[in-house]
Amino acid sequence: MKKDKRYYETKASEAEYLAWYKTQDWGSYDKPAMTVDNLIFGFDPSDEQLKILLIERKAHPFKGKFALVGGFVEPTESAKAAALRETTEETGVRITDNRQMWQIGAFTDPKRDPRQWIISIAHATFLYPFVSPQAGDDALQAKWFTITHTAENELAFKHPDETVTLDDLAFDHKAIVLATFKRIKESLDVTPDILRVLGETFISTDALVVLKHFDTKFEDYSTGNFVKTYVKNNPILMDTGLFEQNPQKPGRPKKILRFRS
Repeated sequence: MKKDKRYYETKASEAEYLAWYKTQDWGSYDKPAMTVDNLIFGFDPSDEQLKILLIERKAHPFKGKFALVGGFVEPTESAKAAALRETTEETGVRITDNRQMWQIGAFTDPKRDPRQWIISIAHATFLYPFVSPQAGDDALQAKWFTITHTAENELAFKHPDETVTLDDLAFDHKAIVLATFKRIKESLDVTPDILRVLGETFISTDALVVLKHFDTKFEDYSTGNFVKTYVKNNPILMDTGLFEQNPQKPGRPKKILRFRS
């Protein structure tokens, strides 16, 4: 008796089913390649500014354009493992704390990459401590850009040598950046992990410098009100009750905050 699809799906052993499946028309479907992209945030203590790490692409496509860190996923690794590996290969940066990385989502526009059908799994990394990158692999250079805004109040990234707008980025990295900023903003009242760029403990003024890039309401906070309202009501932040030692700026010493255990 001829064995049909129903037999293999419901009565055969799994080994029989898988052997049968490989003989069917699944092989005729086009299959996408998979890449990862990693939007890396860092807080530069030298100028007390929030920055992102971009690479200048060494080769086509988008040769000479700035892009997020990323590359192809190998058959033996997960998307997260690929993001960790590509980050080290392209910038020399090693990410060792799982709390420093979020998976943002899949970007699937069939035309997002001119080479072929390629799906990207985007990640965001909240890097601490702040380190200098070393370009490698497909990167001509890797450098930190300060997060700023254009005259039209759109996101832009500034380096002493140049300014990169969202429209200047390679591939669909503009969409990835905007989705990441939106995700961070929506999470601020519950999981403000972006503050992990400051370490486990940090002062209130540095926290405000970081948060204002994601929600303009933080521009209107005094440091006192910030601690009394936002920090007090946030489930993963706490006021240590301590103040900074040997403050470098005039005015009252700033409160030290931390992540809850």
